[in-house]
Amino acid sequence: MLARGYDEESVSSVDDVMKALRREIKGRGLPAVEKISEEQAEDPFKILIATLLSARTQDATTHAASTRLFKRARTPRAMAKLSIEEIEELIYPVSFYRNKARHVKACCEKLVADFGGKVPRTLDELVTLPGVGRKTANLVRSEEHTSELQSH
Repeated sequence: MLARGYDEESVSSVDDVMKALRREIKGRGLPAVEKISEEQAEDPFKILIATLLSARTQDATTHAASTRLFKRARTPRAMAKLSIEEIEELIYPVSFYRNKARHVKACCEKLVADFGGKVPRTLDELVTLPGVGRKTANLVRSEEHTSELQSH
């Protein structure tokens, strides 16, 4: 039985488009945030920071910058101790790296001061973090939720 407003031809067209899309995306890499989410499924902090860095930046650049940053500092406390200049050097050439470095540092300082070094779980708490808007907060929550589901 077809949904109201759909005929056999349009359903067939949708199926054809979906098959073509599956062929086109097969073999392409995951976006950087999803790669980091898979690699660090238990660490919402790394998902948060990678998401902050990813805005208007190519996936390969985001992944490389995140990897460099996390090698130097793995926790909010350790990252908050880095200077803005150190963070800039580690994340360059992400887009707007100077602004993002300030946001990363301020975000980590707030995580330590207000949330005991843990990434908050609610949207309302996440958007209080510097550099985190609703889109980033929802993506962090989505990736964290997906990781939790995959681990069960």
